Amino acid sequence: MKEIYLMRHGAQSVVDKDSAWDPEAPLTPEGTLVIKRVTAAHLRRMFQVYGSSPLRRAMETLNVVAAAQQIPHLAQRATFREMAALGPDIAEWDQAVAIRAPKNVQEVHEYHPGLFRSEGAKIFGAMKKIATQLTDDEAALFVSHQPLVEAAAAFATQTYPPVYELKKGEILVFTFEGGVLAKIEHLPLPE
Repeated sequence: MKEIYLMRHGAQSVVDKDSAWDPEAPLTPEGTLVIKRVTAAHLRRMFQVYGSSPLRRAMETLNVVAAAQQIPHLAQRATFREMAALGPDIAEWDQAVAIRAPKNVQEVHEYHPGLFRSEGAKIFGAMKKIATQLTDDEAALFVSHQPLVEAAAAFATQTYPPVYELKKGEILVFTFEGGVLAKIEHLPLPE
């Protein structure tokens, strides 16, 4: 079995309603603490590949995980990948939000179903490609954004509307057997 852990980034600083979409919004101190707790509870294993959306909050989330796992800064590691496929198509999202801004992932699906499905196909395709490069019992950890994490699960299972409503820091584990998705497991925030 090969596993892809797809994690929602930690809480970012929000100055105003528009800064939630700011690619350079950093993690909050509280967001960092949550990611440390999630790492201690759910990310005890080492990963063969680490990847992140290029947005700052996702990169910072991944580096909090790396520090908690006592791994040198991930940007220096050969197994780290800044993956555009894990990030949102900012121009598409900006255009969609300008038309009708969603308040949650259900509304993203309802208001912008084409974008939701295309982003799901993009991120799940990237995950599946990496899964084919792993050997049995290896795993990868990717950090992305709620609509994309949820869209990947919805696309993989063809379950619409999305079902999880992940909190910041929560994880979906995609298990592949023989190149085929076998199951998805939800890892909630630790108590």
